[in-house]
Amino acid sequence: MSSKKVREHEMGASLNHLVDELRDAARALDAAVSQSGLVGRFTSTYRSSAEQERLYRAYISGRHNFPVAPPGSSAHEYGEAFDYLVSPAEYQRDVGLTWVEWGGEWGGDADVVHFELPGASARAKERGKQFLAQLAQKYNDLPWWATIALPTSLLTREATPTDFTKSPVLCRTLGIFC
Repeated sequence: MSSKKVREHEMGASLNHLVDELRDAARALDAAVSQSGLVGRFTSTYRSSAEQERLYRAYISGRHNFPVAPPGSSAHEYGEAFDYLVSPAEYQRDVGLTWVEWGGEWGGDADVVHFELPGASARAKERGKQFLAQLAQKYNDLPWWATIALPTSLLTREATPTDFTKSPVLCRTLGIFC
């Protein structure tokens, strides 16, 4: 196995499904971190829609430490973002600022592990709006009782962790949004 493949295997998340431009820059960032004597680890790269939904449900239920975009609205789903942890942790901000100096976008204090291509979140949010519009169209065709599982607030804005805790009945009775 080549040393590059061994290094990626040790990272925890594969860079293979990132867009080329981001994959190359992510490798360069990881190399710079390593050369500086720090330890970096990719914790999340490309995410399938199912994985994004799982993480989002964990976030809105309070079981995820970092912000998670609604399904269809994450730059991770389009291969344009990755999450990267640095050890010792006090250097995380420095690595994020380095990424910004290189022309990328970083989550800052709100999401210190998030790194992405310029404009990736804006593009993903626009794609997410289109996804939600398609979802809303689908729900117009469903019987009234089927729409109970999806709060209408999701169709008009981004949900927050408290959106689903207001109705614990859905969790207890249907086992959803727990």
